[in-house]
Amino acid sequence: MFRCVLSAGFLVRTVHTVLTWGVTLVLFLHDTGEKQATSPPVG
Repeated sequence: MFRCVLSAGFLVRTVHTVLTWGVTLVLFLHDTGEKQATSPPVG
């Protein structure tokens, strides 16, 4: 019984961590098609 609860909690944490890192990497590495920001230089 305790093993099932422990494995379920471990599974939830693992899936949550993998999804979080996956989304972060996808958003970070996603090519937006822009070489640089379009804002004018300051100063």
